[in-house]
Amino acid sequence: MFIRKLKWAAIILIVFITSAISGFVLAYSLEPYHWPKGTTWWYSVGSNFTSDGVYSITVADNQWNNISNRQVYLANSGTTNNITTETRDGINEIFKANRGSNSYLAQTTSWYNTLTGLESEADIVLNMDYSWSNDPVPPPGFYDVKSVMTHEMGHVVGLGHSDVRSAVMYPTFADQEVRYTLDQDDINGYNAIPW
Repeated sequence: MFIRKLKWAAIILIVFITSAISGFVLAYSLEPYHWPKGTTWWYSVGSNFTSDGVYSITVADNQWNNISNRQVYLANSGTTNNITTETRDGINEIFKANRGSNSYLAQTTSWYNTLTGLESEADIVLNMDYSWSNDPVPPPGFYDVKSVMTHEMGHVVGLGHSDVRSAVMYPTFADQEVRYTLDQDDINGYNAIPW
C-alpha cells in the first residue's frame, strides 16, 4: 500500500514539474466544428453598418488572417440587405439586430456536418441593444466592435472560450475594453484545430 502511494505521489510530482518547466497551460477550448483546410470564409456585412463598422470588422478578420499557420482565410464579399435573424441560406452574414439588453453582446451561429465536424455556414449577429464604438478607445458604456468581432470570428474558425483573461476568446468583455490582438492562447487554440 505504501509503495502504491509513493508511486502516485511520484507521478503527480512529475506532472507538476513538467507543467512548471514547460509553462504550458491548456486554457483554450475547441468547438465541435471547423472549416475545411484551405477554405475562404466569404461573408457579407449588413448594409446598416457604417464604413467605420466595416473597417472594424476587417481589422477583426485580419487578426485571424495574419496567423503564421493560417488554414482558413476570412474575407468580406460585400454588403447584404438588413437581415434580422440567423438563417441557413448558404450565405455567411454579419448583421445587427436587437436581442435585448439582458442578452449576449454578439453571437455566432454555425451550421456543420455532425459526422465530420466540417462547417458549411456561419452567421454573426451584433446585439444593437448595447452601445457600440469603432473608436480606438470606446467611451463609457460602449463596447468595442473590433474586439467583439475578433472574438466571434474565433468561433467561426472553430474556437470555443478560453480561461485566459487576456485572450480574445475569453467569454466576456467590459464596456470600454479593447482586446482584439490575439493572445498566445488564441494562437495555440487555432493551431490545435484538427484541420
